[in-house]
Amino acid sequence: MKNIFTFILIFLSLLLLNCSYEFPSSPQQGQDPGSLSLDRVVVLGGSSAAGFMDGALYTEGQSSSFGNILINHINEDSYNQFAINSENGLNQEATEFESNGVRGKYSLEFLDIDLNTILQLSSDGENVQAFQGEADSVNEYAFPGLTADLIDDEIGTVSNQYLSRADFNPQTSLIDQVISKNPSLVIIAFGMEEVLSYTVKGASGDLDPDPDTSISGDAVLPEEFSLALNNLMTRIRLETSAEVVLFNVPDIVNVPYFSEVEYYFNDVSIPDGTLNNFYADFNQAVQFHNTTADRQNRRPIIDFYTPAGQDGTQLVIVDEDLPQAFGENGQEIPKYRQATENDLILYPVKKLRFRDENFDPKQDRYSEFGGLVPLADEYVITPTEKSDINFLVQQYNQTIEGISRESARFRVFDFKAFIRNVTSGAFSSNGVIFSASVQRKGIYSADGIYFNPQGNALLANELINFINSNYDAKLIQIDPNSFRGNVFSN
Repeated sequence: MKNIFTFILIFLSLLLLNCSYEFPSSPQQGQDPGSLSLDRVVVLGGSSAAGFMDGALYTEGQSSSFGNILINHINEDSYNQFAINSENGLNQEATEFESNGVRGKYSLEFLDIDLNTILQLSSDGENVQAFQGEADSVNEYAFPGLTADLIDDEIGTVSNQYLSRADFNPQTSLIDQVISKNPSLVIIAFGMEEVLSYTVKGASGDLDPDPDTSISGDAVLPEEFSLALNNLMTRIRLETSAEVVLFNVPDIVNVPYFSEVEYYFNDVSIPDGTLNNFYADFNQAVQFHNTTADRQNRRPIIDFYTPAGQDGTQLVIVDEDLPQAFGENGQEIPKYRQATENDLILYPVKKLRFRDENFDPKQDRYSEFGGLVPLADEYVITPTEKSDINFLVQQYNQTIEGISRESARFRVFDFKAFIRNVTSGAFSSNGVIFSASVQRKGIYSADGIYFNPQGNALLANELINFINSNYDAKLIQIDPNSFRGNVFSN
């Protein structure tokens, strides 16, 4: 009997040595979450939630996601990600644009101090590697490029290299993964990725695609977004007791990628007369068309002589919304016009104009893009396209607002107002005013779309204010100035 008892004690001792129990993390001293339990927080979303910045997902950026900053500020070492373990990451935009091998994150470079022109400079990058860690410990399900319509699909069928690097059961969905965590709080940020998938291509894709045949650059239909998000929220409501914070969708066209490049240039070395002569045949054909066209279908000529008081020389762009027109010879007239202040010129145009073999800042020699070579539709958002984008944002936000009314556990974080307030200069910390730019105190990273660490810290602070207001909490604020902004070189 004594031998049996001794054996049992030895067995139990070995069992305890090989098993561990992780007690739920508790808030750090001085942090009072009020009625909100922060034991099991899950963040779900796309690039903006994943810490994607400077054009890539890399280690420093990922560790500076708003979720990481927020949750580890409250519960130290309680937030785990699918660590990318890459110094510079994969910059898909730069890799495709530069044709110079695999490119990594951007830094910002002063091209010429006299011109005050800032350009993106990519680093050496690396392809996305498999995740090395325990998937069960992760509580951030945010992946670059992830949209709401993919979260209910079997993971094995989703084409996303950041998602596929995680060691998930391919027959489960991301919704299944979230539910399995039995979360106490779920922060969900969808909608921005959906709008960006359409806008970063200059709204040149299909606004009303067939979901079964849609391609990169096409819009995500509002009804597809609504169906996916409603399905997610229904399962969270029925299968968990979690509180949910839903981000709404900001006005994407206000971010630097769409707003910082001017619609004109005043630095082209080609004389106005030379440019006008280049478009002489085009103008002649337009004038012939206009003699018989009604007012609605008339086309503008291209004129590079700058009237007094007008800034610079307007860029020439392709506008697919222009009416069809034919010259005297019966040939169709290209849909060219000059940009106005109502057009948005996309960030990559900087690289098109300045990263040219003929570029010499001291001689004011630039590439011909926007002058002799009109900017393609994918680099411009016209007023008509801007209205289409605003409609998408409005429809997505109507879905989010509608869902929030389905349960007392669902609340909407006004991400749209946050972006608007930063744009208006309403955010400051210790006397430092932050701007919606890629400048030294700008909250946007070098890609002009996603926040830098300082911007994510500012966002985390707003979430703290939101939690304090909605859950009777007394969480301590973060100092955004303790996080880095953008890095510049000359």
